[in-house]
Amino acid sequence: MGAIVTDSLRRNLPQLHGMRIEPRTQDLAEVKMVFGCNDERAECMTKVGRNLEVSRLIYGSIRKQGGTYVVLVRQLNVSDGTVEKTLSESVPKQILMQPSLRLDELCQRWLRSLLVEGLRGGVDVNSSPPGALVFIDGEAVGRTPFSSTTLDVGHHVIKLELTGYDQVVKTVQVRGNQTTSFDEQLLSRAIWPSGTASPKPTRPINWVPILRYSSYALYGLAAVSAVAAIGSWGAMSKAEDRASGHIDSLLTELGPRAADYSGFFTNRGKLSTCQGPGSLVGNQSYDGYLAECQQGNRLASAATGLWIAAGTFGVVGLASMLTAHFLKKNDAIVTRQASGQPISVRVLPAIVPNGAMVHAAIDF
Repeated sequence: MGAIVTDSLRRNLPQLHGMRIEPRTQDLAEVKMVFGCNDERAECMTKVGRNLEVSRLIYGSIRKQGGTYVVLVRQLNVSDGTVEKTLSESVPKQILMQPSLRLDELCQRWLRSLLVEGLRGGVDVNSSPPGALVFIDGEAVGRTPFSSTTLDVGHHVIKLELTGYDQVVKTVQVRGNQTTSFDEQLLSRAIWPSGTASPKPTRPINWVPILRYSSYALYGLAAVSAVAAIGSWGAMSKAEDRASGHIDSLLTELGPRAADYSGFFTNRGKLSTCQGPGSLVGNQSYDGYLAECQQGNRLASAATGLWIAAGTFGVVGLASMLTAHFLKKNDAIVTRQASGQPISVRVLPAIVPNGAMVHAAIDF
């Protein structure tokens, strides 16, 4: 009878979608004897299934009971060693004695129950407070309390979402023909007004590298400004020489009449500020002097500004470098007061129209 039922099960199992049988490389009875599984305990049959290298194992027995025979069939999940489905049915003797259409119909019904219905389970999802939106494997399925009996056997990701409460994401294992309970206490969180984002934790800014690289940049600007100032100063000197040459030419041209303009020629202030008499305008030498004088004054102003900029950049760069050094040292050796709070120092260099300054603040 056992051989006839086994052959009928093997013959009808491939008709189920996605199911196949391993070839007969080993006899189940022999493997059971090797592992001593005479009582067909789940842990022992799990070893048999792993030895046969199958994912599920269907086994059972036939016992006589009164005038009929009781067929007991189990479906074992080899991966975790659990019996996920058990069938027990009384069958007349004549059906078990030989292959028949009636026996095939019984085996097909048993296989559907074992491997189709038996590969589904249920889950009950509850939350406190209720009303949370339930997601199973990323798909919204309802709100708590929620119940389903059509989940495939295996692991499923359940997510709960409720406004004003922290999101919950957990993995549950669903077993065949069993209902898994999932109960969760939701934790409340602060609700921020509409249109405003919840504050994000801010990371402290590491000013040491910023100040260090800023000092390098300031040193570079100071060097560029100094080079430009030297160039402007040289150009100014040449303009002054050309202006002096034009004055000499003008004195020669005027001859005795130069005495009429002694207030101009002997006044260094007027000569340096290009404040000559208007009556000389139009004279080629005077106009040349005036152009060179004005050009020299512009170059002098530019050179002075560049020297001030170079000095300012250098001072601020030095202050930034010293501040970075101090902050780095302060990070290495944290000074704490009796309350345990660290002392922090903030230094900010600034350039203003009239010069440069450094703002310093100490928090303790």
